[in-house]
Amino acid sequence: MRESMRLAAGRAIDCYGVLQYTFCMTTQEFLALDWHLLKESPLIAPPGLLSGPIIADPTFVGPDASPDGLWHLFAHTIHGIEHFVSRDGEAWTHAGRVTGRAMRAFVVFADGTYHLFYEQPRFQYADIMFLFHVPWCSRIVRISSADLVRWSAPVPVLEPSLPWHADNPYGASVSNPCVIEAGGKWILYYSAGLTHVADCGFEEPTHIAAAVAETVTGPYTPLPEPLLSPHADLPFCNLCCGSIKVMKLDDGFVGVQNGIYVDKDGRSGSALLRLTSADGIHFVHVDREHPLFAPNEQGGGWMRSHIYACDFRPVPAMSAWYLFFNARNDWIWTRGRERIGCLTARMQPQDI
Repeated sequence: MRESMRLAAGRAIDCYGVLQYTFCMTTQEFLALDWHLLKESPLIAPPGLLSGPIIADPTFVGPDASPDGLWHLFAHTIHGIEHFVSRDGEAWTHAGRVTGRAMRAFVVFADGTYHLFYEQPRFQYADIMFLFHVPWCSRIVRISSADLVRWSAPVPVLEPSLPWHADNPYGASVSNPCVIEAGGKWILYYSAGLTHVADCGFEEPTHIAAAVAETVTGPYTPLPEPLLSPHADLPFCNLCCGSIKVMKLDDGFVGVQNGIYVDKDGRSGSALLRLTSADGIHFVHVDREHPLFAPNEQGGGWMRSHIYACDFRPVPAMSAWYLFFNARNDWIWTRGRERIGCLTARMQPQDI
């Protein structure tokens, strides 16, 4: 058995921990994981004909870390953040809407409470306001719950405040939160700015950035410069940065980003890319030439154009890692449909 990959009993629960267990792993062990689609067809579609064409940006709590031993997943439609529950992580039931005027959520557990961070746009249906030439404006807020069912009122966490949060003609945006504890502080990773994706007809986040706080509830102070920006030398992140989720491991940090790019034929795409960091601030792309997971690799037409935002966590009850993502089937905004799928990777033998 590999001593560095284990579940150590009796340790305190943290934001990526499980009840009465803490997961331990090195960055190289994480990079060696062998990921596969849990199911070739999508696991979750929008809940009902009136929900709109997309269900996007999933975040989840596994059965080890939930208050009732079930899986809980949160993702947004055009109406707001929806709640889904499952007994096995594969067959999901819609459990209702958490809140409106909300998108791109991330759930974290700390000090006996679940916190759901999400992007709150200025208008309820802000994602179609571009039709009326209304500039985008959003902030990151937090709601909290003891049971993943009853939630508090939203509290602002981060407002657009730096020039590169709005250095574009499309408006001001901070979005895609991811919150982790590291070194006695809390880091809020987020996306900022907007870049137009011509063949889709809408905007995607330009940069990835970080803000720091003493407690999970904040207040969060943004670092003055982005952590990641698009670059011509990154073939799968040459247009804009999309979003990132980050996890702290034994010897550093790993991230999974959905980089957004334009290929040699001028067509846009989005693919999942792994990154590593020694300090949680300076990241290096591992998947520069070949993404971890890209459109059309597996699963048919529902993943034809873009693999978008994800959330990944170990689920010891299943002896596996789970990575939920949303994917898009077409470029043009009027034709595109988005659904949620899942990648899994088996854990190695471990000591308890």
